[in-house]
Amino acid sequence: MNSKKWATLLIMSLSTLMATINSSSLNAVLPYLTKILNLKFNESQMIVVVYLITLTSLLTICGRISDKIGHKRVFLTGTLIFGFSSILVLFSSKAIVIIVMRIIQAIGASFMVSSGPAILFSVFEKEKRGFAIGIHTTGISLGLILGPPIGGFILQHLSWQWLFLINIPISIISFTAILLIISEEPLNNRDNLRQDIFGMIMWAIAIPLILLSLPSIMKEESHKFLSITTLIIGMTIFFFFISYERKIVSPFFPIDLIKIPAYSGGLFSLLFGYTALFMSNFLIPFYLKIILDLEPHQTGLLMSTSSIAMFATTGISGYLSDRIGYYKPCIIGMILLSLGLMLMLFVEKTNAISFIIIAQIIIGSGLGIFNSPNTTAMLSIGGGQNTGITTGLLATMRNLGMSLGTVFSGIFTSLFSLILFRESAERINSINPDNFNTIFKLVISIAFVLSTVSIYLSSIRKGTDAPPNGQK
Repeated sequence: MNSKKWATLLIMSLSTLMATINSSSLNAVLPYLTKILNLKFNESQMIVVVYLITLTSLLTICGRISDKIGHKRVFLTGTLIFGFSSILVLFSSKAIVIIVMRIIQAIGASFMVSSGPAILFSVFEKEKRGFAIGIHTTGISLGLILGPPIGGFILQHLSWQWLFLINIPISIISFTAILLIISEEPLNNRDNLRQDIFGMIMWAIAIPLILLSLPSIMKEESHKFLSITTLIIGMTIFFFFISYERKIVSPFFPIDLIKIPAYSGGLFSLLFGYTALFMSNFLIPFYLKIILDLEPHQTGLLMSTSSIAMFATTGISGYLSDRIGYYKPCIIGMILLSLGLMLMLFVEKTNAISFIIIAQIIIGSGLGIFNSPNTTAMLSIGGGQNTGITTGLLATMRNLGMSLGTVFSGIFTSLFSLILFRESAERINSINPDNFNTIFKLVISIAFVLSTVSIYLSSIRKGTDAPPNGQK
């Protein structure tokens, strides 16, 4: 039985590794892919954003579905969808085809991400869950480490299509291993799932409308009216969704859990932290290209430093949280994130590489210390019947933060470029380097402010998180 547990952990980690490598390799080489395919800035931004928006829209829904029909079934379905959607890049290099492929990939990833930690939570006993979640998160960190250099290598020596085609053989191996090793789960009662289909539909409509409207608000007047109208419609549906969920007997969205300070604090500190992180992460590769003129493989290696730090700290943090509790690691992690972003404010061309490396190490260490205890705490508070929905909500907040961070980074880059320099950011690689340096510092300043909010949000869980092993 023990060997089966560890085999399950290995499979979950390797499957998540595949999805993480795909995203991190693409993000790191996006400026170079933009040049190769002659994409506009908003097109390259949408390649990243649509993936995150689709994930954000579906993760919570997929989490609830996995609670009802079985986590293994959901994970297997996601693995196949994620892998074989990559075939689309063989048919066209147009931006719209890549964007459609990324949407399909995100659907598969939603199934995988929402069910993976829930499987581990059910397989491992309470006193080892923090460690198991830590190892699983270490797999994510390893993907973030390997992704950028792999992306740089592919663009340097192979066709750009291999950024996506590499997923196919990995998906086949993962699917086979999961099918053979992970046991079937008993089906849960499906009645509640049927009762709140309407709530799921509203959620799946509201979130994309809100997030898709934001990048276009800063565009020309012809698009601005449509964007504002879309935002208003999305917000209206979202508020109606919250009102509806509070009234029905069996909502898919766990309103009662959100009312618990430890639960809401864990969710929203994750949201603000990742929003701040991705405001920074979206612009750093452009800084390295525009200011320092680095090659793709150099950018990939430099961007992997935060992931190396995360890899080094995640497993240890999960192990310690099983013994000292969740509160202190979560607070320390968010403080380190803020310190790393603050250091980025002092980056200049003469010290850029050393400062960015140090800042990335601090940021990665903070996230590594934060993620595992936060996940384990949330799963413990949510309870065994809500592992899927809690996993989905955590991933939703993380990806919502990624989406908002990427979108806000693009919005503020365009805004500051227009206001300060009367220059469009549509062709971002042609922006004056000195102007971009100023814009970069301003965007990082906003990210730093958001990261300080995440410290406060994480602190409100004090005295309310479920202590491990009967700790008082």
